Amino acid sequence: MRKLANQIHEAAYKRYKDSRVTIFLCGAGDNDEGSIRQQIAEYLPELIWYRYAYQIVFAEEIFENLLLGHSRQDLISLESILAESVDVILIALESYGAVAELGVFSSHKELRKKIVCVVNREFKKDKSFINYGPLRLMKDTKEGKVVFADFDDIASEMANIRKAIKQVAQKSEKPSGVSNIVDAYLYVLSCVYLLEPIIMDDLIDLVMHASNKEKKVAEALTRTAISVLTRRKDITISPNGIELTPSGLETFHELGTSGTKGYTFDLESMDSIRMRILNWQLRDKPLHSR
Repeated sequence: MRKLANQIHEAAYKRYKDSRVTIFLCGAGDNDEGSIRQQIAEYLPELIWYRYAYQIVFAEEIFENLLLGHSRQDLISLESILAESVDVILIALESYGAVAELGVFSSHKELRKKIVCVVNREFKKDKSFINYGPLRLMKDTKEGKVVFADFDDIASEMANIRKAIKQVAQKSEKPSGVSNIVDAYLYVLSCVYLLEPIIMDDLIDLVMHASNKEKKVAEALTRTAISVLTRRKDITISPNGIELTPSGLETFHELGTSGTKGYTFDLESMDSIRMRILNWQLRDKPLHSR
């Protein structure tokens, strides 16, 4: 199993290159029309160059499946994964949920370095828990950035927000490969392509071997990837296992060709692995014996 996992990982990430700044965008819920978070998501990549400069990931894409799903992963256990996988955590401080996220992230040293907190300028001088708690901590430790902005005209604040993002991202480091929770879907997509239908337990084992992480972390990586691929309608899940949809197959082949995103699969290696897998299947060998 470990040998197969590493072979797939090598083929999936051999030519991987992604120079975009990865941003986890937090704030009001995704159903709140006109929220500051929603406006930032629209304005941030408005110029063509910025569309290739940023990768925006909404917090619920990462956390919802893990906190509410079968694994019931707790937030604290996910912090280290998140800290390793993003460049910037951008928090629009506009809701109770965003305040809670700021409290959790600012109390974690590795996450605190990656915070860009956008705060309503009206509350800059308030004697509040927020100002004397997490924002004071960020100021005292000189970690992360705080942007006091006009929430009635957030478009006019984008230059300051982009500047803060750039300053934080320049000091950030993130790994590539399956151990990166944002990029793990590439590996899982490859595994499904090669082994469909594949059951969740086998996927988790493959991710565990390829990432060299403990099973709990591997499960978080796998389920997050499955959530991303399901949202994109690239996979279907049935009692038989997980399989690619026609859209998922198209996505796989698109990732196997050079393009502006800068990452490509090694399709020749993929085809070689698939032939070996088919030979094993014809000999009625189980996945765990590979």
